[in-house]
Amino acid sequence: MSSTHSITASSPGAAFSREICFTHMDLQPLNILKADVWGEHVLKFIDFEYAGYNPRALDVANTWCEHCEMTDMKPDYDAQYPSPDQQRFFVKCYLSNLDPAGCEANKYDDAFVADFIRDVDRHSLMSHYAWLLWSVKQAVEADIEWDYYRYIGIRAKGYFWMKGKLGEAS
Repeated sequence: MSSTHSITASSPGAAFSREICFTHMDLQPLNILKADVWGEHVLKFIDFEYAGYNPRALDVANTWCEHCEMTDMKPDYDAQYPSPDQQRFFVKCYLSNLDPAGCEANKYDDAFVADFIRDVDRHSLMSHYAWLLWSVKQAVEADIEWDYYRYIGIRAKGYFWMKGKLGEAS
């Protein structure tokens, strides 16, 4: 990999992205509700069935993968995966919410954000693979009528799409 795209676990952005924290792991549109609480618009997360302790990059990666019309099983990864500008905006909002007082804002410079984003993209491979394996298990065991086999193909396509994207960066 070229030095402009290399990342090490010791880089601050990557080390931060790999920290284990409580994650939702299924932030897709059906699990995010808009609500009015005392006249203020807020977002509420529901369905914590897959929540647990994971690298924070895996949760963000899963959210970005879900951004690709997974709910309707019509992903267009090229058009729907968050663009670099959308990724930077998301990460900066994410970081500002971790430190709402802005006390540590200087530690999140452009290099930190870039390392975090590259690591999230790598973790998207794990997101696709995990949901692919989940679908295989569900296809055999689930009592719910849903096209798990189609979802296996969609997640496999997403995995190889991201693998190709990451290969372009090397």
